[in-house]
Amino acid sequence: MPDRLDEPATPTSPATTLEWALYYAARGWSVVPVRPGEKMPAIPWARHQSSPADAGLIRTWLDDPAMGLGLVQGRHVGTIVLDFDGEAGLATLEELERRGLPISTRQFTPRGGVHVLLTHPGRHVPTRKNVLPGMDVRGDGGFIVCCPSLGANGRPYAWDADAHPQEAPLADLPDWLAETVCGPVAGGTDLPGQVIRAPAASVTGFEFGRELVADGRETYMRNTILAVLRDLRDRLGRLPDEAELVAEAWPQYQRHVDLTRPGRGLAEFTAKARYTLARVAQGAVNGLSADAPPPPQMEGAPPAQAAQPAQRAPLPLIYANDVRPALDASDFVEGLLTEMALSVTYGPSNCGKTFFMSDLALHVATGRPWRGRAIEAGGVIYCALEGSHGISNRVAAWIREQGLEGVEIPFAIIPVAMNLLDPNADRRRLADTIGHAAAEMGVPVKLVVIDTLSRAMAGGNENAPDDMGALVNSADFIREKCKAHIAFIHHSGKDQAQGARGHSLLRAATDTEIEISRADSASPSVAKVTKQREMEIEGTFGFTLRVVELGANRRGKPVTSCVVEPTDSSAGGSNACKPKLPASAQVALDALSNALSDVGKVRAAAHGVPPNTATVTEAEWRAEFYATTPDTGNANTRRMAFSRAVERLKAERRAGLSSGLAWIIR
Repeated sequence: MPDRLDEPATPTSPATTLEWALYYAARGWSVVPVRPGEKMPAIPWARHQSSPADAGLIRTWLDDPAMGLGLVQGRHVGTIVLDFDGEAGLATLEELERRGLPISTRQFTPRGGVHVLLTHPGRHVPTRKNVLPGMDVRGDGGFIVCCPSLGANGRPYAWDADAHPQEAPLADLPDWLAETVCGPVAGGTDLPGQVIRAPAASVTGFEFGRELVADGRETYMRNTILAVLRDLRDRLGRLPDEAELVAEAWPQYQRHVDLTRPGRGLAEFTAKARYTLARVAQGAVNGLSADAPPPPQMEGAPPAQAAQPAQRAPLPLIYANDVRPALDASDFVEGLLTEMALSVTYGPSNCGKTFFMSDLALHVATGRPWRGRAIEAGGVIYCALEGSHGISNRVAAWIREQGLEGVEIPFAIIPVAMNLLDPNADRRRLADTIGHAAAEMGVPVKLVVIDTLSRAMAGGNENAPDDMGALVNSADFIREKCKAHIAFIHHSGKDQAQGARGHSLLRAATDTEIEISRADSASPSVAKVTKQREMEIEGTFGFTLRVVELGANRRGKPVTSCVVEPTDSSAGGSNACKPKLPASAQVALDALSNALSDVGKVRAAAHGVPPNTATVTEAEWRAEFYATTPDTGNANTRRMAFSRAVERLKAERRAGLSSGLAWIIR
């Protein structure tokens, strides 16, 4: 007899995958397991379109805590999903909401999209792509990945706290939208022509301040939007529009939160701002109306004869009792580069600066771990101001070596010179180009590399404070407008010990500084972090360049470029200057040493394992690691910590792992 599914309490974040799965099943939804980081069910799932799994089967599936979750859609389950992705999708969602799409359960996707869940209309709903611009339909025979699964970029799916399954009941598919969703797509690009406005969704019993996701930053998002909205309404004498609200509220919000957490990005913030404006216009937010209050009158003062200029609001204050520690830096390259910051990578000619930065940038674009450090994927714009020939070949070589030919990578090159010294020249054009590229790529641009700083100055004087200040001002303009990290590639001065050449104003404005040096042509290059504004100054990265043949030119001669090969070498060629390991990686290395002492042995030849080397199984290594680390109660957290530590040790060539066997590299 199948396990009985009692109605469980609403899970809070973080919660185990199993808790969420049982919660969904108790709601009558059909749950299937999903491979980690993927969008495909891990099992044959056709029968679960009509026969949802019971609790016993769900527990069997989710024995692996890394497994993700999917929700089957269709007539038998009673739900469908409108899936909005990219700028086009969010624009379509905004237009449908304006036309009367009701409030319903929704979740944010790892790439900034939105899933809107609706009740099944009782007629066939085909699962199709691009039914409207940027909008897919998951209907009969379809499914979605859901909270708390992780996407390929490492970010989780997350329910909108104000449209949580427990908070915003499923709404019906409006009649005016049903023909578009259920019928043939005429061209696949037009919004429904005949609009029948649906009545405003009921908000009975909807507490705006209720917290369903256990994260104070969700409240902070809400409070920031409401505070700025109230201030703008009072100053403008009307409700601001969405663009005005986001332009003023987002900079305040993003400075104080960890944007890597679910539901914290600009797309989610914009959706929340739009949702809040709609609710204020409906009169559904206590204490905040659409009308600005009349200006206050002092007792005994005559009636106002004319409108007085609105007084400027006071600057925001954060009191000590409200301060909370920032436990996570917004570092999209773990421990190295932070979001919306400014970095300078400098060194003498022919030391490998551009190879180092292009390698790092391509890891950001693909989301692949870099030297054992976690990467949060995002778009990359590489400004090759000295011409695109060299960077094009470097990118082609890297893609070939990584086996990524034919894979769409959000990496674009700007191959022309620019003038960022004059604020009226190219800085706005560059910012607009970055925004256009983000829309084309379908992901936010995280990193903009400017190669080189001197070319961006268009003949300006690097040693003059006015010229260097103007360049820094342009960099600030671009990173604020595009929400991207700006990375300059620069040269060292005649005396390399004095750092990057040019006025000291540059270093004062820099958040991260990386020096690249090479003792001589026979030595490896070394990149060393020399400044961090918000993080520990840590990191020494040795590397050499390996030649890769790309093909033959018209004369039949080989065309080559190089790829970066990490080494353990310092500038002096010694192995003694290995970078200090993070604490978790050091614990993992110690655990491997202990496991080798206890159960290590030399085994028969195995692929990738050096001969006559003592090894332990990966499971034995993991068990020793778990035994020496505190149990947080979250198996997924421990698993990810071990995985990151192993990747770091492999990248630093401290440990090897192949064929399920692990060993220490001497």
